[in-house]
Amino acid sequence: MRRYFKNLLSALLGNNPYQAERDDLEEKLAKASENVRGMNDLYYRALEKWDADKKQLSSLQQLVENLRSRIADKDAVIDQLQHHLP
Repeated sequence: MRRYFKNLLSALLGNNPYQAERDDLEEKLAKASENVRGMNDLYYRALEKWDADKKQLSSLQQLVENLRSRIADKDAVIDQLQHHLP
């Protein structure tokens, strides 16, 4: 109870007994906000890279399928030529 009246009297005199704690928390909140912004930036960059890598992977898979098809076509031509040779 004594502490309450002491803080009340201090507040009435224009002093905030919790100002140092408030300033500290305000500073920590600003740092946390900055960290969240930084993490959001990293997250969105990672998503963009993921999408780019996904497109590249799709392109490479298509290339592999095209090459397999061409190899199969070449194998068929080679088989035909081998059967027609004396």
